[in-house]
Amino acid sequence: MLLHQFNRLSKGKKYQYLLFNGACVSDRNTDAEDILLFQLTDYYVEIFFKRHTDRINKVKCFKDTNELDPYLEEININALFC
Repeated sequence: MLLHQFNRLSKGKKYQYLLFNGACVSDRNTDAEDILLFQLTDYYVEIFFKRHTDRINKVKCFKDTNELDPYLEEININALFC
C-alpha cells in the first residue's frame, strides 16, 4: 500500500493493516505513551498508544530515516567492542 493510501485509513484500520502487513521493528516509551515502530515497503509508521488505556492517540508516517534517531539511541552496542 502506498503512503498516501495508508494515510486515508482510520487509526484502527491503519493499526490492523500494520499487524498483518508491517514488520514491528522497535518500540519506545515516553511518560504518557507507548510507541510501536513498524516498517512497510518504503516508509515507517509509529503508533502512539496512551499509557494505561491502550487507545491509539496518534499515527505518524515518515520516510526520512533521521526520524529513527529516538530508536537508535536506545541500542546498546557495547557488546560489539568486546
